[in-house]
Amino acid sequence: MSLAKSRSADIVADIAKTNSVEGVSESGSLEPPPQGWVASALESPNLSRGSLFATSARLAARLNATIISPTETQDLLRTRQALLDKLFEGTITRSEQNKLEYVRWSLDRIEDAQKGQSLDLLETQVEAFENVVSELKKFYDQLDERSIRKSRR
Repeated sequence: MSLAKSRSADIVADIAKTNSVEGVSESGSLEPPPQGWVASALESPNLSRGSLFATSARLAARLNATIISPTETQDLLRTRQALLDKLFEGTITRSEQNKLEYVRWSLDRIEDAQKGQSLDLLETQVEAFENVVSELKKFYDQLDERSIRKSRR
């Protein structure tokens, strides 16, 4: 097995781990309450983690960006600086502006390859926290609604 295929298998395994939530059914719903309960089933949280395709594409782009050597990165930084100097002097051509955009994009991809996984982890944690807050609010709203209904009886 080649190094690229082995690396791809590792990426696919990471994606599978990232997109599964232990203890949650496929449908994400809770079992209905036992017979005799007055309350209906509460809605369970939606814990999906986004598109598998988007995650795969992001990881593949990061894999490609990791093969760029430090020398190439330094060349891109020097090119960007030279083009920025021209931009601030007001002597940049349209072609050079396009090249500046491409160099900036390339440097962004390299930075994403270096720091993107940490930022993705942080984003996942923030999304999970926001999801918990949202689901708790829904739960408290359901409890309030049921306690109001019960007090009217």
